[in-house]
Amino acid sequence: MDMKWKNLLCFAAAALASYAFGAEITSVRFSGLKRTRESYMQKVLAQFVGADSDALDLGEVETVLRSEGLFSEIAVSFSEDGATIHVAVTEKWSFIPLPFCSYTNDGFMGGLILMDNNAFGQKNTLMVGGVFSSSYLTAMLRLQRPSIYQKQIGYSSFLSYNKKTVKLDDLDEHTFAEIKSHKLNAEFALEKKLSPFFTVSLGTKYAGFVIPDGGSFSSVHQWTANPAIKYAEVDWNGWFLSEKYVEAKAEAGGSTEKTFVMGILLHGFFQQPIVPRVRLCLDASLSLESHKNILLQQTRQNVSNTLIPSNFHSPAMAAADCTVEAAILKAKILILSFYAGYQAIVADDCDGGIDFSHGPGGGLKLYLQKINFPACSLGVYYNVPHAYIQFGASIGVSF
Repeated sequence: MDMKWKNLLCFAAAALASYAFGAEITSVRFSGLKRTRESYMQKVLAQFVGADSDALDLGEVETVLRSEGLFSEIAVSFSEDGATIHVAVTEKWSFIPLPFCSYTNDGFMGGLILMDNNAFGQKNTLMVGGVFSSSYLTAMLRLQRPSIYQKQIGYSSFLSYNKKTVKLDDLDEHTFAEIKSHKLNAEFALEKKLSPFFTVSLGTKYAGFVIPDGGSFSSVHQWTANPAIKYAEVDWNGWFLSEKYVEAKAEAGGSTEKTFVMGILLHGFFQQPIVPRVRLCLDASLSLESHKNILLQQTRQNVSNTLIPSNFHSPAMAAADCTVEAAILKAKILILSFYAGYQAIVADDCDGGIDFSHGPGGGLKLYLQKINFPACSLGVYYNVPHAYIQFGASIGVSF
């Protein structure tokens, strides 16, 4: 074969290869960034640089951007040669002042929480504020930086002070103790992504109750080390950002009661669209603790359950929830959904027995499209064995 035909064959092979494999992605370009730093977003999307443009689904890029929670509008496209990803965004409002006040038979209550979910333009969470009344005072500070795969180690820190009367309830909603106390919490943890889906963290935590009046309860202070591992993936279908994750947390440490405390929390969460506007949500949790003071034991919030009283504490709980959620309204500024489901929980009761509660419930969720703020929800569940109704509300943040 002469040189002319060899050159033609080489040219044809190169052309076929370019069509078969597409171009290598070499850069990402952004437009529309205001507060958010481009250097931060380059870290977030660095996982797609070096990929083959024909093999990459731009829906994956949009899902990653949606999961950041920073943008209300996102458009993703390739350059003509396929070597550059173009991202056009509209940012959400991320600085949120939350003033509130109320007046009841117990008197006046007011407060202010200042929250920035994009502090320093790098999706850091900064929260500071307080609440006060004639019988209650709380102050808090939170600073958190996200972990980015191969680019950034994250951290979280939290400090809070509470002065209030702590109530302890049994599963029949009877209050068996009211304790005037001062409570201090301090937490710090480092977090690293091992892959786009796996995250590990290691932290330390102090929790203490100072009880000046004494009585049957005395002051207690507890220090623990807290390792954790989590697998999580998300998917955006135009209506919901659905998540699937499994998480394991452990704690071990000591207290001023001269006991070695330890615990484990396992949590799994599965959201799957049935049709674009309707999705199935499954949730399961297991919490086991040993040698913890009752004031520091887990509550229903730790196992994502609404069936039992919020002031009930237990060293052992297992909970499950099956819910169907449907979007009933989608507007430029919000998505409103209705959910209905069934919950069950097994708990170590205050008298040393085992209680099984179950029942139906439902409620509403509000997702804000223009504001970087987690979903707000309001729900009600009926506890069948105990024949009472429990309410649950969330503004997307746990205090």
